[in-house]
Amino acid sequence: MTFGESIKTVFSKYVVFQGRASRSEFWWWYLFTAIIGIAISIIMNIATAGVAAGGDVNALLAAQAPFVVISSLVSLAFFLPTVSVTVRRLHDINRSGGWWWIQLIPFVGTIIIIVFAATPGVDQGNRFN
Repeated sequence: MTFGESIKTVFSKYVVFQGRASRSEFWWWYLFTAIIGIAISIIMNIATAGVAAGGDVNALLAAQAPFVVISSLVSLAFFLPTVSVTVRRLHDINRSGGWWWIQLIPFVGTIIIIVFAATPGVDQGNRFN
């Protein structure tokens, strides 16, 4: 699956928690969300650099406010597709979507999800077809 196909698939399955997601679909989606987040941060830093140089903290916070709102809205819009692609990725390795909750354990949970996401899918005998 290509980068574009992955983004299209994840958005078309915005809240579909059934079925399976390939490794490429999962990792392309995460790359896409990282690129968007980094782009928003870079644009915010460029747009507020002049205000930051002035040293006025209140002016800097006021200049950054629209970018914080945009970033929050993007994060909110990406939350459900990210959960759904993660659950479908877990299904591809024959694990229940309930494993998604392990991410709430600081550090260790994230590592476990990364290992699960990097694991090849189960072709036969998978209960989540």
